[in-house]
Amino acid sequence: MKFNLSFFLMIIFMILYGSTKKFFLIYLFVLIHEMFHVAVAKAFGMKTDKIILYGLGANARIINFNNANMQKKFLILMAGPLSNLFLYLIFKFFFANKFCAATNIFLCIFNLLPVYPLDGGRIFLLALKKMFGLQANKFFICFNHFFIISLIFLGIVQFFIFMPNFSLFSIALYLTYVNKKSFMDLFCDLYLY
Repeated sequence: MKFNLSFFLMIIFMILYGSTKKFFLIYLFVLIHEMFHVAVAKAFGMKTDKIILYGLGANARIINFNNANMQKKFLILMAGPLSNLFLYLIFKFFFANKFCAATNIFLCIFNLLPVYPLDGGRIFLLALKKMFGLQANKFFICFNHFFIISLIFLGIVQFFIFMPNFSLFSIALYLTYVNKKSFMDLFCDLYLY
């Protein structure tokens, strides 16, 4: 496991904000999400490098992911969101813990957004490639940028019209940062598939 500097900055922010318990609980669910990706990849005989924790998320590095067939890729990608769906059902119906249930359904839905590098974006890219081959690449990149710009716009609207809440805007900025950071990964995924 590796910790990005942004993870430690988020810890400091949460200590100052007074939400360290919730922060670590959310990160426990994020870590479980990533561990399910790793478990399914290892079940298919794939090697994993590490799990990197960032200030607003995590990433399991699966070394030979691009060598897997489409079905294996799909199952590996779905493992994380399905783990959060399972945890949501447990906390909703067996433990009646609203915070844990809400956190897990949010993580499930958020990770299924069709934007790279989230699980949903990678699944969307797999589906496009299955249907359109290499023509899918250009459409996917344009769609990805449009989706993020739309989220930034909606985040601004949310802040000024509905309430002073930075959550959607923060998510959009996080996706912008992660997209910029993993742009080379995207090109590798697009052209090494």
